[in-house]
Amino acid sequence: MPVLVFTNGDSIELLLNGQSVGVQAVAPHDKAGFSLGFRPGNLTAVATKNGRPWGTADTHVTGTGPFSIVLRVDAPVVNSSQPLVASGQDVAVLTATVLDAAGWIVHTDCNQPEITVAVSGNSALLGLGNSDPHDHTPEGRIAGSTRRSFNGLLRILVETTATAGKITIAASAVGLQSGTVTVILAKP
Repeated sequence: MPVLVFTNGDSIELLLNGQSVGVQAVAPHDKAGFSLGFRPGNLTAVATKNGRPWGTADTHVTGTGPFSIVLRVDAPVVNSSQPLVASGQDVAVLTATVLDAAGWIVHTDCNQPEITVAVSGNSALLGLGNSDPHDHTPEGRIAGSTRRSFNGLLRILVETTATAGKITIAASAVGLQSGTVTVILAKP
């Protein structure tokens, strides 16, 4: 499994479950590349600059297995002065995230569930996307309302109609707790 770490430091040490996997020198504004066999746990990158600890990158924790789906509205931005408009031409952009029981994203490919999206209210499902380069499922309306997540994520696009009101979006998968979110459509 390739692990790439980008840094402005001059070296990176990669830790898997607190044990060093190796240290690599890094050219300015470049990356270090590590190749690891998959093992569950915590993966942390520690950068040094001029021989001193300089920063710790995000720690990634392996999820234990899918437990729930959480929906987040990415656009329109909550509390934005640009609400979703009931124009028949506006689009809500959402992300469905697959989490384990502790709330960690389930990144592993072998545990990626198929997520079914249901939309009610003044809207329609426009499309689903997962960014998996190996998934050749058609995009857009012809793809239907079910798609496998990739790296624990699924992108959802919902278009509006010309009627103001509420849109409810639900994401579900067999054996998982469903996620639901409501978006308000404002009059133009």
